[in-house]
Amino acid sequence: MEVIPENITLTNKTVLLNKINEILFKNVNNNNVNNNIIFVYAPPKVASTSLVSSLRLFLSHKFNVIHLHDEKMLGNLIHMNIDGITIPDIIQYNQELGKNIYVIDVFRNPVERKISEYFEHLSSLHFNNTDENLKKYPIQKIIDRFNSIYPFIANEDYFMEKYNITVPDKFDFQKKYLLLEENGIKYIKLRMIDIDSWSSILSEIFNTEIMVIKDYETRNKSIGEVYIHFKEIYRLPYSYYLLLNESHLLNYYYNEDDKKIYLNRWIEKIDNNINTIPYTKIEYDFYLKLSIENVYYNNFIQSDHYMDNGCLCNFCSKKRKEMIDKLKRGDKIENEKIIHNADVIKKEMIENMMMKSKQEQQNNKNLQHNRKIKNTLNSIVFTSPF
Repeated sequence: MEVIPENITLTNKTVLLNKINEILFKNVNNNNVNNNIIFVYAPPKVASTSLVSSLRLFLSHKFNVIHLHDEKMLGNLIHMNIDGITIPDIIQYNQELGKNIYVIDVFRNPVERKISEYFEHLSSLHFNNTDENLKKYPIQKIIDRFNSIYPFIANEDYFMEKYNITVPDKFDFQKKYLLLEENGIKYIKLRMIDIDSWSSILSEIFNTEIMVIKDYETRNKSIGEVYIHFKEIYRLPYSYYLLLNESHLLNYYYNEDDKKIYLNRWIEKIDNNINTIPYTKIEYDFYLKLSIENVYYNNFIQSDHYMDNGCLCNFCSKKRKEMIDKLKRGDKIENEKIIHNADVIKKEMIENMMMKSKQEQQNNKNLQHNRKIKNTLNSIVFTSPF
């Protein structure tokens, strides 16, 4: 991994930003032919992967779509140590280059997001074990660990805390999204509860038909059955319900009706008998540090993460069109992916050639059969009865 100097001058920073930018766009889709960029810059477990795959599927011919959670993810993506460079730096740099930029974030229900983020690294980080072994653990043990760290996970809101923008006083509950422009950059805030409306929202914003697909759901992963069981039996400690009721994020992104519906859902799943004492901040910091040091079964970096990786080669573009046509017909595409991989492309090309060969053989057989019939008919001598 290449190391960036700790003391970055303004000149050096510009050079580094340019280098990072070149690698980033090359790695994401091998193409940077246009000046339109969508940064899906959001925390984990807010349906951002589904959002990215949907945008790439329908907008790859117009936009480069970049997905980033944090600077660590950016460093892993471009294989560089980027100390001193932030994602907002990258976004602002591209704006200064004259590019048309959108940045998207998503708000998700607080408790559900915490559970999902906990399960994202349940095996590797929190228990340092395999998914298969985790299935044998008592579910209460997994619940107890979650309750211990509950106050410290999945609390950030990028739109408010990382974008460095003036946040509107109120969320637009009629439109179900926010769209504002600041410093030449357009910022979008969606809510996960509106995911069924995302297709119409995004189609309107980008003036292109977009259909949102569901991609990379926890319930579909190897740990999915434990995740489903956890959600079925989990009861929220009353002290955490009180925290939920006071959440400034919930009070901003939900109107009174939305909030009432959500809180009522959890008040029915409260366990008043739980006397939960979570870790202190010092204890949690130690827990996290020790857990990271102990990681052996590491699944932090997953391959083939997206349904659509955004490549614009002829093969991937053709595959993209086929998948869009299937979606419009109402067909399912859950098991299909657009992945620019030599082995994948070679396999599909071979399969296409075999199918073409079989079709040609069948056509030849049909042609020979038709010729035989024609020859037989031509050999028949018709004798007039008169």
